[in-house]
Amino acid sequence: MGCVNGKCCSRYPSSPDGGSDHCGELKPYKSKHILTQRSLEIVHVSSHNFTLQYSILTQLGYYQDTVERENQDSFCIKTQIQCNPNVHVFGVFDGHGQYSAQCSNFNDRLVEILSSDSTLLDDPLKAYTLAFLAINSELHDSEIDDTMSGTTAITVLVVGDTLYVANDGD
Repeated sequence: MGCVNGKCCSRYPSSPDGGSDHCGELKPYKSKHILTQRSLEIVHVSSHNFTLQYSILTQLGYYQDTVERENQDSFCIKTQIQCNPNVHVFGVFDGHGQYSAQCSNFNDRLVEILSSDSTLLDDPLKAYTLAFLAINSELHDSEIDDTMSGTTAITVLVVGDTLYVANDGD
């Protein structure tokens, strides 16, 4: 089983006890997501006065023959990319094959690439597309054997009140 990453948009104010840290990121909200039973976390999109709520759960799939199998799935969440309170990225990566966990975790590069792209706010679609192409190229050039291994990605880039959704396989 892969990751569950529930997100909702709300115009309700953030929790009164939610503090902030680097770049003004909010601390976990004191409520639980109905599916994951994990703490809800929140981030405010100030440019459009709404709040994103999300929760994360990743769970190893059940394989009767290999009970000690490594979890092949990963996720990435980065709120306030480039310290901008209106730019956030969420991703779920479902690995497969012998080197699936390494391929899945390689996608942490998505956040790094988007964070360092100076054109992100001017042309989010182009920056997002180039980030995926760069990750694919870097994985092929890395020491990870991706011949029969890979990951399927589903990601959301939030820029203000616009959602850019991208998926990629293998």
